[in-house]
Amino acid sequence: MQDPIANLDANPVGELELRYPQAARLAHGGEGGTFIAREHGGTRVVCKPVDSAAIGIVRQAFAVLRRVCSPHLPAPRELWVAPSGRVWMITDWVEGAPLGLGPAGLEQVLGEALGIARALAAIHAAGTHHGDVSLANVIRTTTHGCVLVDLAELGRVGSGSPGFIAPEVFSGGGGAAADRFGLGCLLVARLTGELPFRHPELVLALDHARLRERLAGLPGWSAVPVDVRELMSSLLEPDLARRLADDRVLIHRLEQLHLFARGQGGMAPPAPWRLPSRWPYRGASLAELLQSFAATRPPALVAIVGPPHSGRTRCVEEIVQ
Repeated sequence: MQDPIANLDANPVGELELRYPQAARLAHGGEGGTFIAREHGGTRVVCKPVDSAAIGIVRQAFAVLRRVCSPHLPAPRELWVAPSGRVWMITDWVEGAPLGLGPAGLEQVLGEALGIARALAAIHAAGTHHGDVSLANVIRTTTHGCVLVDLAELGRVGSGSPGFIAPEVFSGGGGAAADRFGLGCLLVARLTGELPFRHPELVLALDHARLRERLAGLPGWSAVPVDVRELMSSLLEPDLARRLADDRVLIHRLEQLHLFARGQGGMAPPAPWRLPSRWPYRGASLAELLQSFAATRPPALVAIVGPPHSGRTRCVEEIVQ
């Protein structure tokens, strides 16, 4: 059977418009790139074609992700099968711009890393991994929060973006540890303005001594606080047995370092609390719902009302889920 991804020349925008009134290519890239579309109500969504060889893995990971609750992840919408047989992953559109190379301020970078670490912890706790942590896949939103996007590599091994790939990925491995290695590369890039490992041969030849030597030669490395340098080094350890392996420890350490960085620059007001974009479903089971529909009493009609931005769309989404 022909891989639908290999046939993306056959007007993918026209295919998406079978479901959405407007669609356009957003970016080129692996597996056919990324597309943006508008629903009939005007809401924007992101659409990515899924490689046919990975549909099973992505479907399972996508189902797990729908139960994840994090403001640092885009809400997954659906896996849509087009008439051509191509499978599309549909997620919420996140307003903002991707992160770029630094150098950026310590407080800002640690805040970004903390958001990414929380997103990864939610994904890992759900039993899967992101598979492609990189600058291009982190959106800094208009409210200055960070969202880890591009979920097309969920649960896959042997994947990633050049400059952010862990040593074990080159031999077909990957997982939560490789996600944390990618976060380490991102931290270095944001603080120094340079990727630590631009070429695969640097990663393949990496050991503990070469890691220290490479990091020490980066611009501005000596100006980074020692505790932050040690954290980045622990994330970039080529030896899995020595690499930081606990998401909770990582988050706690980033919280401490971020709080210290804020204090050093004059205590900034704390960021406002953000409600999650969705919550795991806590209603009746499917069997109970079917039983209620089979009863003599007809089901009730529920009307969801309220002013704009009061959460009506979110309520509908939870009911549908």
